[in-house]
Amino acid sequence: MTSPTPHSTATSSGSSEIWTYDPPRSGRLVRGLWWCAGADAQILVRCTFAEHVKFASIGGFVLATGLLATLTMWFAMLTVFKSIAVASVIAPAWGVMIFNIDRFIVSSTGKGDGEETISKTEFRNALPRLVMALAISFAVSAPLETKIFERELDQWIAEDNSNIRNAERQKYQSVYANEESLRNARISALQTQIREQDSAILEQNKYLVKEQFGQNPNSPLTGCGGNCKKLLSADSSLKKRLSALNDELQEALQEQKDRQTEVDNVMSASASTLQNRDGLLARVILAHERAPWSCALITFVLVCIEWAPIVFKLMLVKGPYDYIEESVRDLIRAQEGVEVSHRWQAMAGVPEGGRLVTDPPIHHRARIEVARRRKATNTQLAVEAAAWRAYRARLVADATARPEQYFEEPPRPAQPPLDGATDASRPTSDPAPVDV
Repeated sequence: MTSPTPHSTATSSGSSEIWTYDPPRSGRLVRGLWWCAGADAQILVRCTFAEHVKFASIGGFVLATGLLATLTMWFAMLTVFKSIAVASVIAPAWGVMIFNIDRFIVSSTGKGDGEETISKTEFRNALPRLVMALAISFAVSAPLETKIFERELDQWIAEDNSNIRNAERQKYQSVYANEESLRNARISALQTQIREQDSAILEQNKYLVKEQFGQNPNSPLTGCGGNCKKLLSADSSLKKRLSALNDELQEALQEQKDRQTEVDNVMSASASTLQNRDGLLARVILAHERAPWSCALITFVLVCIEWAPIVFKLMLVKGPYDYIEESVRDLIRAQEGVEVSHRWQAMAGVPEGGRLVTDPPIHHRARIEVARRRKATNTQLAVEAAAWRAYRARLVADATARPEQYFEEPPRPAQPPLDGATDASRPTSDPAPVDV
């Protein structure tokens, strides 16, 4: 965009100069921002540089809102679906929708009363648009908060999940703590008894070997005698006892293993439940719980971005664009034959003492067309009525002059056939008349 350049032209007398203003040229980027603001480029190119900057700034607000909406929805879809393809489809569609809504809100806000202050009437008329802009800012800010605090949220979620898992494990272990301690004591006792049985069997085997090979000083005879058989019987009993203790120990260890498997299954189910807590809604709630002021600040900034074009348009003083637009609008109405009139209506309880009331528009072209069609219809009806009267008169005159054409002679009745007459002898026509 180039700055305006003044030109000076001399009059015929040469004593004074008239200053003329050439509107600045605008580039494609500026015209694109005008389009985002909903302004008419054909009118703006004839306005001042300040008007160009004003509507380009408004269009920049609208464009920034659409881009932020696209960006935040991209983050949200990646968090929910974990798919770039899905985010690439939904995010631009969401951004275009928010852009169009915001563009409509800004372009339809109007000019207010043309003063820098915002009156109660202006605020009341703009209240629905402000509410819609507030809803848009909330919808845009929530996914943006989760992306800004992504690292902190990951850390907070990991800490919360770890605390929940530890609490679940402690709760589960506290319920079965007594049972587990009894089981551990039983396993320890069984292991002690097994070691004692192993030692007893080992000692018994030593005596049995000495008895069999005659190394016992009390019984120098070799071979398995009565004392040897007693030792074998005792050894068999010890081995049976050892086998029973081993079976009991294996049973206790299996119970302990089953209980640990049950604990692991519970922890796995808890971990699966905790994974479901890592969604978009959970992140938004956690961000508002851990960093409420930061989230409120982000939302406040987006609300300001959404409200700024609406509020500033209500505060702006009417400029060249507004007057030219009103002139063009009145000119189009005049060319189309539409008349809009205003009148002052006095009202009690109003600070100004009344208000300006707009009467229903008068559509002159439509009225002229209706009158023309009505006259054409009446003329057609009159012509048809005159034609029917002339046709009736002609028929009456013709009937008076030649009435026989309008009558037909009735047919004569047929004569019955004679008795015995055949079809060949039956006369085919009436007999000829006889002259008398």
